[in-house]
Amino acid sequence: MATLTVEGWVRRFIHRDIMPRVYPAARERIEWHRARGDKVMIISASGEHLVVPIAEKLGACGALAIGVEIVDERYSGNTYGTMTYKEGKVTRLGDWKALQQDEAFDRTWAYSDSMNDLPLLEQADHAHVINPDEQLHQEALNRGWQVYHWAR
Repeated sequence: MATLTVEGWVRRFIHRDIMPRVYPAARERIEWHRARGDKVMIISASGEHLVVPIAEKLGACGALAIGVEIVDERYSGNTYGTMTYKEGKVTRLGDWKALQQDEAFDRTWAYSDSMNDLPLLEQADHAHVINPDEQLHQEALNRGWQVYHWAR
């Protein structure tokens, strides 16, 4: 599939199906961080061809996602790099931070709704759990993490 065709589909999908589903509280939280001067990064186990434009629409500074290989202007179906899944999110964030030579990161905030993000939440100075299932809710309570119930 030619990348331009997929990019068009992605733009429509994000506009029609993703952006209307973003919690108002999530938008407010991103804006709160931006107003503080924080760097907002979206880290997802989805492909970068989806995550990067979503992050741009949300006003994030950038995104870390699964690398999707393109060969001869077509998606090959292969991935590359460290996968942004479980511990891979921590690795990729650490690699990204190391490249930000002019930046000092004193505090890390993390938000998640998934037990798969436990390694990332554990590394954060401020862990926030959003609409958790029972297992993640209990983990958050045990660790003293903030739990939020966001609605549309």
